[in-house]
Amino acid sequence: MKKYLYFFCFDVSGMKKFFIYLQLIFIGSFYITYNILGVIILAIIRTVLFPFPALKNEGTLIIKRKWLDLTSTLVGLYFHKPIYVAYNKEILKNKRSIIISNHITNYDWIFLMLVLRELDKYDELRIILKESLAKIPIFGYGMKCFKFIFLKRNWSEDKNKLREGIGNLKDKLKYNVLIFPEGTFIDSETHKKSKTFSTTLSHKINNKTFNPEYTLIPRTRGLGLLYNELKNRSDGVIDTTLLYTPFYKYPSEIFTTKELLEKKLLSTQIFIILDSLKLESDDEKWIYNQFHRKNNIIKKFSENVEEFSKVNTLEHLSYNIYNITDQSYNFKKIELWSNSSYAYISIYISFKIILLYGILAYFNKI
Repeated sequence: MKKYLYFFCFDVSGMKKFFIYLQLIFIGSFYITYNILGVIILAIIRTVLFPFPALKNEGTLIIKRKWLDLTSTLVGLYFHKPIYVAYNKEILKNKRSIIISNHITNYDWIFLMLVLRELDKYDELRIILKESLAKIPIFGYGMKCFKFIFLKRNWSEDKNKLREGIGNLKDKLKYNVLIFPEGTFIDSETHKKSKTFSTTLSHKINNKTFNPEYTLIPRTRGLGLLYNELKNRSDGVIDTTLLYTPFYKYPSEIFTTKELLEKKLLSTQIFIILDSLKLESDDEKWIYNQFHRKNNIIKKFSENVEEFSKVNTLEHLSYNIYNITDQSYNFKKIELWSNSSYAYISIYISFKIILLYGILAYFNKI
């Protein structure tokens, strides 16, 4: 034991890594414990209050809000910088929206949920996800209770699941459905497949084959069904574009779990642009035009990334956003953590550290 402690006292890099993983153990145990308790409470609420749908839904919503508070706070320990948001104020008028976004890392959905919460669009949010996520212990049950929609990527089965998942939305006064039309995040492998598919698709935009360099070619069937089912009961589409600095063509290959946990992503800055679309066409190909525009925005962003890395005020942000979009927006700066969740985590970690010191002191006497 003494030799082990001696090593970490004199090897700075080893000591740093030791405490990073020690913190991870404490935080991870807290997060898992919190979620287990949350799921137990959620199950009790949904069982006991089953005869009272309004109370059951309100109880579920409280758990949903608290879960995002805690999750975003934990992510905030690894992404220290706030999220900068540029949004078209027209989306604030939307009560019923289909939300589309590019997909670049495993963490996109957390950042999007935080932004949507700030814009009062989180409580009624449903996300379309791959079915494997529904099988994750604890979390899968929670996501089902939040009415997220899970697809197998087998269209013969998925079209019925999707219809069933959005069926009761038609009569609701408020809803928001988030879908990632690319189906997965962009990396070297998926991008290669996308480029191959572009030759088969042969879709022309401005007399050029649609073959995006910074996004994947979006899938149209799921989004097309979603749009056609809800178009007469929807206020429009919110088109979301995610941007990160430092800029990488394939962020998912850089923003790995290991890099995150070893706190190598602390300097990452997230920018999110939200546009409002009013669509009248039944042609599913409109999504190609939107991703063509999105691809151009990301391209311009990559060319101006040095300026974006210097952004520290909303005024500076507005200037840079206008340079890559030629549009005017409203702006927000969003912190990832909530004070209450941060306090809970701090208390828990402090308790664990005291306990650890007690154990070390005990072994030191032996």
